Amino acid sequence: MTRTGEKRVITWNTIILRDAKNKFIGVISSGEDVTKRKRAEDELVASELRVRTLLQSIQDMVFVIDETNHFSDYYVQKEDDLYTPPSRFIGKGIPDALPEPLASELVKIVEDVRRTGESVTHDYDLVIAGGRKWFSAILSLHADGKSVVAVVRDITDQKKALEELEEAYKIITVSSVVAFLWKNDDKWSVEFVTENVHDLFGYSADEWISGTIRYASVIHPDDLPRVISEVSGFSEDALCESFIHEPYRIITKNNEIRWVSDSTVIRRDTRGNITHYQGVVTDITDERHALQKVQRERTVFKSIAKAAIHSEDATEMANLILNGFIGAMGLEIGTLRLYDRKKSVLRPTASVGIMNDLKDKDAPLKGPDSESYFVSYAAKVRKRIIVPNIDEHPEYHSFKNLAKMNLKSFIVIPLFNAKKELVGTFAAGSTEPYKVSFDDYEFYEAIEELLVTLLEREQTKQAYRMSLRRYRELLTNLSEGITIVDLDKKYVFVNKAFCNIIGYSEEELVGTDSRVNVHPDDLELISQETEARKMGMPSTYRLRLITKKGDVRITRVSAIPSRDDFGEIEGTVALVSDITDRVRAEEEVKTLNIELAKRVEDRTAELQAAVSELEAFAYTVSHDLRAPLRVIDGFSQAILEDYSETLDDVGRDFLRRIRVGVTNMSRLIEDILGFSRVTRIDMDRVDVNLSRLAGEVVSELRELDPQRTVNVDIQPDIIARCDKRLIRIVLHNLFENAWKFTSQTDDPQIRFGMKEQDETRTFYIQDNGIGFDKRDTERLFKPFHRLHRSDEFEGSGIGLATVTRIISKHGGEIWAEGKVGKGATFFFTLS
Repeated sequence: MTRTGEKRVITWNTIILRDAKNKFIGVISSGEDVTKRKRAEDELVASELRVRTLLQSIQDMVFVIDETNHFSDYYVQKEDDLYTPPSRFIGKGIPDALPEPLASELVKIVEDVRRTGESVTHDYDLVIAGGRKWFSAILSLHADGKSVVAVVRDITDQKKALEELEEAYKIITVSSVVAFLWKNDDKWSVEFVTENVHDLFGYSADEWISGTIRYASVIHPDDLPRVISEVSGFSEDALCESFIHEPYRIITKNNEIRWVSDSTVIRRDTRGNITHYQGVVTDITDERHALQKVQRERTVFKSIAKAAIHSEDATEMANLILNGFIGAMGLEIGTLRLYDRKKSVLRPTASVGIMNDLKDKDAPLKGPDSESYFVSYAAKVRKRIIVPNIDEHPEYHSFKNLAKMNLKSFIVIPLFNAKKELVGTFAAGSTEPYKVSFDDYEFYEAIEELLVTLLEREQTKQAYRMSLRRYRELLTNLSEGITIVDLDKKYVFVNKAFCNIIGYSEEELVGTDSRVNVHPDDLELISQETEARKMGMPSTYRLRLITKKGDVRITRVSAIPSRDDFGEIEGTVALVSDITDRVRAEEEVKTLNIELAKRVEDRTAELQAAVSELEAFAYTVSHDLRAPLRVIDGFSQAILEDYSETLDDVGRDFLRRIRVGVTNMSRLIEDILGFSRVTRIDMDRVDVNLSRLAGEVVSELRELDPQRTVNVDIQPDIIARCDKRLIRIVLHNLFENAWKFTSQTDDPQIRFGMKEQDETRTFYIQDNGIGFDKRDTERLFKPFHRLHRSDEFEGSGIGLATVTRIISKHGGEIWAEGKVGKGATFFFTLS
């Protein structure tokens, strides 16, 4: 112990001093401070203990090979993992402990490590306990410079996983799906991508991984903010593990715009921080373009229909059609011209994006000026012209007006009626190339037919209005009553037929208030109709008129606005028909209808009895078919067992097909019997726990199909008053369908629940299976109607028909909603 309190270790050497007579006279001592050496020795011992403890605690195996290539020591957790017991390899050379050629390979590696001093990794496989295992050994030179230490790790699971990953990678690289691993940084740097990325994006895998290109930089600028927002929103949810983007656009290396869908999985570290995103990107450009094309065409047809219904004249109709077409097709310029036969010109009726100096000009079909108008050219050659890019069609460069409007792509449709006579022209285009396409040829053809029909109809309407004004005096001789009333409700014109209806002369009526002849209870109706006429609305209604003698006549009035030569509404033109006798006849018909309803009721009862007999017949026939089917099945089985060797493969196959058909027929008979029983069962309504009943059904399905894992969510404590036996059949059929049609889904989900709205409780069973086309909805519930082949999904087509009948017996309704590839939901109610 030093003066400062520090402990030191001293080694003392003492020499005893004696005189000539060997008598002790003293000692000579010298001391050496060995504190540092002692601490080093203690630390070495502790270090060796720690190393040994560490080696014994790790999963890896450690072997020591001495300078003679003999195994001198080892450290393992479980000796069962060794190729041979320690007693058979400790102290033995490598060739004596390991099989060839591994022993020779290991001897060479050990010598290389001893010679170079550098570590070597070697992977190998061995058969242990009847199974093949893979190992990875890291051989390093021991501190003594002679021995070699081998750290061996069992990599069997990693090897299998790698093989599966390589197989999956091969599948991905030959598909249209591109797999990505993105870092969680501002630009979504790519850490891994499949080799087929070049096919979609144009960039090689090396360009992505090296950081030359970042994923965020290829997303279309208009879509990037939305994609960033979606990623941010999903990432903020700590429970979110994966998400699917709304489709977005990417820009390829050659500046082509493609539409993609993106399914992404979030990867987090142990603290929940997002480190990477991994996902698959699929090219959906063709599907997207097809959808956009359908939407464009639908919008165009809608605008044409709107024009046909709401337009008042040819000009308004032409503008509605042209604007609808231009907007839907993404174009900027267009004209619709009508042919003026007298002047032989195409007269502009509607235009969009046309310069003022060309907007109102007629396009002549004759003379030198006609060469400047490409619409005139199309009308003269009588053919539809489609030019996706004018630079590829130099023959159209001679049309000066095309150059003035800077048209790069356009279409011109000459319009001809059924007599092959020119009606007009329809033209549209864009200052950008490839805005029109030959792919839309059939669509343009349909547009042409619609335009011709509408224009002809409008011309006919105009001619009719002209004739109406020109021959107004002829109305007097019509057999139907005609009257014209001004906005002050005074008679302006009446014909003889109208005078005959109410018994007054023309002189007595013209200029007087028309309301004098209206039944007091209908005066409010007249006021409403007058206001409707002021708004330009036609209508048809019943009106009671009082005759000069005081009788009441019931009339039907068809009224339209009356317009002056400037198109302004000045009153009402009404066609008046005396339907008094017909109304009385209708009342008699109503009486007859009551009698007829009674007959129908009686007939319905007879029909119900016939249906009952038919159901009984179906039950009997189905029941009696079982015996011959059992005979067919039994003899087929006997032939297969007793005469199999005498039959060739074709014969045996025929017999197997017979047995399969018998099995299917038996199943169908059982379904028919079940369907028939439903009708005959008397209902016993009680309070039933549908949630518990659904759980029992799901348990049965799991027992029948134990290899499947299906996530079923059942809302608890759903109580309904119903027949328990029948509702169990309903639930069994609906759950069985959901179970069956989710068999091809990676993560099958089925949910049973109830929602209440407006005092109506609606029960539902929802799945995420293959779904169905909404056009097939009505077929779902019809007997024997199947949406899939029997080799795809088994079934007889009776189940949903049975469900429908049971729900109907309960006074409820059943319906379904679904979408192909998006699952289906079946709803039902119980009264």
